[in-house]
Amino acid sequence: MVKELIKKTQKAVDALGVDVKVDVTRCEETGRFYLAGKFTQRMNFRGEIFTNETTLTEEIYRGNEKLAYDLFTMHFSPNRVAYMKATDEEVMAFNGHPDLFPVN
Repeated sequence: MVKELIKKTQKAVDALGVDVKVDVTRCEETGRFYLAGKFTQRMNFRGEIFTNETTLTEEIYRGNEKLAYDLFTMHFSPNRVAYMKATDEEVMAFNGHPDLFPVN
């Protein structure tokens, strides 16, 4: 079940050209499963680039893999993808939210 979801989702983010490692995780406390993607996020803060290891998660609610896939991939809008692919200099010159980064 989840192997195909992981493969499909990894293929989708790879096609966008962003470095995201996709997996499925399980919360030990609740027993719920989550589609998860780990990536490094960069941010301009007071003229300096900071990086943060980020994990994006979407619950596979009631086994609905399609919904989890759609919500997960929706996170990677054209603007956010452009931001993730931008050089450090471009990130430094931009002073806004990654979802507002200009798409060329």
